[in-house]
Amino acid sequence: MTKRVIGLEIKAHQSISSKSINREGFFMSAVKNIRNKKGKAPPKLTYLWVTFLVAIWYAFAILGTIASKSFIKKLHKPFLLAGGQMFIGAALDLFILAGFGLTHLIDRTVIKAALPIGITLTIGRWCTYVSYETVAASLTQTVKASSPVFTVILLFIMEGKCQPTMTLLSLIPIIFGVVLSAVTEMEIKLDGFLFAICAGVVSTVQAYIAKRCLKRHDFHPLVFHMCSNLWAALFLLPGSFITEGRPWGLIESLQMFRSDNSMSMLRILFASFFCYWGQNLTSILVLSQIHVLSHQVANVSRRFAIIICSMVYFGNKITVTKLVGIVLALAGFGWFSRSKKLILHPAMKSSTPSKLDKRSIEMTPIPNV
Repeated sequence: MTKRVIGLEIKAHQSISSKSINREGFFMSAVKNIRNKKGKAPPKLTYLWVTFLVAIWYAFAILGTIASKSFIKKLHKPFLLAGGQMFIGAALDLFILAGFGLTHLIDRTVIKAALPIGITLTIGRWCTYVSYETVAASLTQTVKASSPVFTVILLFIMEGKCQPTMTLLSLIPIIFGVVLSAVTEMEIKLDGFLFAICAGVVSTVQAYIAKRCLKRHDFHPLVFHMCSNLWAALFLLPGSFITEGRPWGLIESLQMFRSDNSMSMLRILFASFFCYWGQNLTSILVLSQIHVLSHQVANVSRRFAIIICSMVYFGNKITVTKLVGIVLALAGFGWFSRSKKLILHPAMKSSTPSKLDKRSIEMTPIPNV
């Protein structure tokens, strides 16, 4: 009799807890993920929540790329654009951390550890926007999709690791696809192509340093992201004042475009600031909900969406050769992710990301970005 009563109490407690989880919903689950607490959304809502996050992530990425390219086409100020993105991103990150009472996690150790990431962010974002000045945004994004090639080379140089045959074979369509996409533009815009390659290399180095750093330290990802952006802003904004003119020079330049029927340059500039921060935050939230390899697959689709949308928006000529090259490069990137999944330790093949996976965040829009 006692066992039955205890059993009923346990069932009643489970039903109450399940109801409380349902009331909690997926929004509070995301809040708990930001706070590094365990939150579980109702199974029926999890899929909708992840789909919503991915859609917002893609929207931020597409709009941010279009806004950044539009600004660079009108005003050639890559230092200002990148520095503003880093500064606004750090400020909004700090606002969120303060709202959740996590500012105590910001200390001297994380600020010091974020310095190398800030340096790579500075170089990577500047090279990306200089590339935007001379070549189509779709080409820059296609070249940056070849990051697995740089990753394999970097791991061999730094750690002497030779990747499995399947991983090496996946690099062939990536290289071939990038060459096909760029073959029509290399003759007259080789400098932009080389800057895009430089941005991809720096992005790979940045991800490598970030993952090694987060392996050694237990930093909150949003805190680490904020400090990295702050360092990059400290490097980029003075560079803007020195090489691109003082702030009131920007105001004079913006006044030149008042007669345009399109959106004002100032709105475009702040749209790029907000979208860059938004895609990084949503990328972190998506990664907190799904496995890191599923996140990589979603990242491939995101880059494909950016490439197609930017080509349509800016009226770039879509040739069969270029389209085949884009598809080949992205298919190779997906194959690369799949081959890495096959060599994972069985204990890591779970649907829930591990603590390390949650911190393996692509900082260059993603953003990278």
